This record gives sequence, C-alpha cells and structure tokens, in this order.
Amino acid sequence: MKKLIGAFLMLAIVLSFNNCMPAYVQVEPTYIEHPRPVQPTSAHIWIGGSWGWSNRNRGYVQQNGYWSLPHRGRTYREGHWQRGGRGSRWHNGYWK
Repeated sequence: MKKLIGAFLMLAIVLSFNNCMPAYVQVEPTYIEHPRPVQPTSAHIWIGGSWGWSNRNRGYVQQNGYWSLPHRGRTYREGHWQRGGRGSRWHNGYWK
C-alpha cells in the first residue's frame, strides 16, 4: 500500500512540474492589436499585451494590454519571444 501511495505521489509531482515547463512553438503567433481604453490618469502607464500558455488549447493565447500605475522606483520590462533550438517561447514582462 505504501508503494502504491508513493507511486501516485511521484506521478503527481512529475505532472505538476510538466505543467510548469516553458512551452515552445515553431511559429510565433501573430498579435492582434486592439484599441487602448482611455488612460485612467496621467500617472498610469500602458503595459503591452502578452501571451499566456493554454494547457487546454496546447498553445499560446493572446492577453490584451492594460493600464497600470508604475511601481515606485521600478521600470517595466516588456515581455518578449526568445528563439532557441526547440523553438520560440514567451517570457512575460516584469517590474525591475
């Protein structure tokens, strides 16, 4: 019984790491630009659209940009595609 529980636990760990792995594509999807909403205040900055991986579709799904207040003392680095031997993968933007 302990071996069976251990095997199920190991399988669950492996599957959870698999879902966290970066996903590669051979062809980068085309971003469709949508009109920007009105800027809420002059202090807000535009965070450009990005891509999120969909396990359901097994592909990247477009995420629209949005307005955000800047983080004090930080700058926003836009997301980007990185090409490698296995294909391209998306790196999300972040505050630095």
